[in-house]
Amino acid sequence: EISKENTLRKPLTFKEVAIDYLSIPTKQNKPKSANAFKCLNAMIDVWGDKPITEIDDFDVRDFFRTLRRSPAMHRNKKGELVELSPRRPISNGTYNNYVTYYKAVFNYAMNELYEVKYVSHVKLLAENRRTKYLSPDQVLELVALIETKFPLRADLIRFAYLCGQRHEQTVHLRIDQVAAD
Repeated sequence: EISKENTLRKPLTFKEVAIDYLSIPTKQNKPKSANAFKCLNAMIDVWGDKPITEIDDFDVRDFFRTLRRSPAMHRNKKGELVELSPRRPISNGTYNNYVTYYKAVFNYAMNELYEVKYVSHVKLLAENRRTKYLSPDQVLELVALIETKFPLRADLIRFAYLCGQRHEQTVHLRIDQVAAD
């Protein structure tokens, strides 16, 4: 039996569902990433006050079509967002991040909140695979070149190489992200 209370309740907006989703810790009991906030804030800018039940296939296609045409951005030394020069579209990996968070919010709305019955399908794009890597000898040579002038940078390179990390992951590593084992 359906109560009157359930039938009279206003559907949740996309913004309400996204904020609720972002407030739930990850499986590792950590807050959602800055990337999750960035992707979902872009969707909130478009769908924010729209009831999540009214976001249809056309709205989703339109959002991702517009996203695909948007320019790649980066933060300059002042922390301001600026277009990359020369202008180029966002990478497939960035696009896929948006798809991942779109699906996460809508699946949350469907499976946890029972707000929607259907999630519009959006295909992930093929991502570029890295084909060139430094050999162990090249890494040792690089470390030797840098070590004389910048010993801390040499340590960073050594650490990144041994852990299989990229530059951004290495320099922004926090102590709470290091396993105690």
